[in-house]
Amino acid sequence: MKKAFILLTILMLSVLACMVSGCGEKKLNVSTTTLRLNKDGSITHAIIDDNPSGYTQDELLTYVNGLISSYNTDPEQPAVKLEELTVSGDGTSIKIVMDYLSWYDYTYFNNVPFYVGSIKNALNEGYDFSAVFSADSGLKLSGYTLPAEYPDLNVMVLKEAMDVILPSKAIMISDTVAGNENGAYTVSKTINENVPEVFQTTNSQYSYLIFKNTQN
Repeated sequence: MKKAFILLTILMLSVLACMVSGCGEKKLNVSTTTLRLNKDGSITHAIIDDNPSGYTQDELLTYVNGLISSYNTDPEQPAVKLEELTVSGDGTSIKIVMDYLSWYDYTYFNNVPFYVGSIKNALNEGYDFSAVFSADSGLKLSGYTLPAEYPDLNVMVLKEAMDVILPSKAIMISDTVAGNENGAYTVSKTINENVPEVFQTTNSQYSYLIFKNTQN
């Protein structure tokens, strides 16, 4: 009876730990820069890049931890966490994996345009969906014809070029996004304000991925 009670206590503690830490999500193991939107709305971001400044691992760790400490205002519930940081043996490349409590924290920590939420709220935030969209059916929509009244649809809006993993399959993607063989979506560069129009590869200022809301 005592053993059964101990086992039950351990099980309850394990479940509680999972609820707090979000242990249902697998470790993000990728070879290219990738952003994953988790089912609970948190963000995991892996940066795989060159190391032109020649940072050592200790130098980079000190720098990143300093940024995180400056951003986190609540030590009991940090909004940004460092999961992994490595510099290759020859010092030419880096890998940094970060966890963000929400899309808001990703946006403001990195100071980049980024949004996750309802289509209606995205329009209210000023994202005008001025892009061409494609769906599995081959349907193409542009601009304000998007179904803003659908409460069960969310959209991710971003400007950076990288791979994206969603909690559910995208229903529509803009012309700067393509599916890849790993089940993720590859986001290419959007319009560059510093490049003449004749050299632009797209007329989209942002990339859009529309998907079913998994938090209902």
